[in-house]
Amino acid sequence: MTRSLIIVALFALAACDTAGTMQTASTPRGSAEARFITAIENNGCMLNQANTVRVANEAGITPDEFTSISRELLESGRMEESIGASLRLTTGACAA
Repeated sequence: MTRSLIIVALFALAACDTAGTMQTASTPRGSAEARFITAIENNGCMLNQANTVRVANEAGITPDEFTSISRELLESGRMEESIGASLRLTTGACAA
């Protein structure tokens, strides 16, 4: 679990732009968690260093929301560590 939290923290840091906030054009509808899950599903069910900013921007969430939602998904088993430094969503459209 400690490794998972470290991964989440690294993703959150990578998702921040130089001003310390994520770029959002407009906030989509729905809860932050629902938007985050949908964004991960739209990006191949994986969350990795290459797509972190894109997922966060699609979801319209802050770095704090990114960290807390990721932690909750990991702790509840709805997301798991995958190959390398990536996380895989395991529910909804990503259940397999």
